[in-house]
Amino acid sequence: MSSNNEEASAKAKRRWKLLIDVLSKKRLGVATDNHNEISVRRFSSFGLLQTESIGFDTNEPEHCWFRYTCDEFKDFKAQIRHLSGTFGADDLTGYNNTGNVCVWPSEEVMAFYCLKHRDLFRNSSVLEIGGGMTCLAGLAVALCCDAKSVIVTDGNEKSVANLKSIIEKEDHNFGQTRVTCDIMRWDNKDHITKLNGPFDKIVCADCLFFDDHRQDLVTAVFDLLKDDGEALIFAPTRGDTFDSFQACATALFDVERFANYDDKIWNHHMENIKLGNDMYDANIHYPEMLLLKKKTCNTMCAQ
Repeated sequence: MSSNNEEASAKAKRRWKLLIDVLSKKRLGVATDNHNEISVRRFSSFGLLQTESIGFDTNEPEHCWFRYTCDEFKDFKAQIRHLSGTFGADDLTGYNNTGNVCVWPSEEVMAFYCLKHRDLFRNSSVLEIGGGMTCLAGLAVALCCDAKSVIVTDGNEKSVANLKSIIEKEDHNFGQTRVTCDIMRWDNKDHITKLNGPFDKIVCADCLFFDDHRQDLVTAVFDLLKDDGEALIFAPTRGDTFDSFQACATALFDVERFANYDDKIWNHHMENIKLGNDMYDANIHYPEMLLLKKKTCNTMCAQ
């Protein structure tokens, strides 16, 4: 491993340690100034969606509900509950649970992209993998894209319990779309089997940095996707993690990679760079997109 890669890996480990330390003290959001270089929450949103607090949960008052809207798509309105409270190391390590911390920029971007390209999902069975406590993109599809069915998943029970509460609150707004949630760890064959795939579309945001489970994610997407289906994967490059996932995926999929996949998102990205926004680091904040389609049997045999 080169010295640059070693430094990037060490910095990434420091970021996650800092995040654990901060959240264990209920300090959600921006880290203190002396940790500014390694904070992963300095930049939290591209401003594509708007949020408004609508009160604490009457049954679980430590959690707060927000109304999500989008200026560009007036039909998108969602009531989303955020988890809050103290998070310890066990919540954020092992089978990583950073999706309980916040809505990360990649999830926001993916939700916006899905709303803009809703024809992709019409009359389709849709699965979101690793969507954290909100599965915001999957819920945007369920609310606005006339999908046949949507299953939103995460690998952590706290996230899935929160998703269940959100689905119950929004149930009357899903129209004919059947919406459910479930726990899914992509290294667990039983979890994959009980989802009753395959699916027409799979979406996934910012799940590529798990070194131990990268190949498992590729295999899970392959097993859960229809032969003529498509998977949309959004994630920051995060050192070489995006490249590593792409390399794994090329064995089973035809892969297209896009840095500029939407003018509005790209312009926000370039503006942050042009202005020299020291809160913005494209390596950890700007998601690129992969479009995965299964290779045909003839193509794989030829290899």
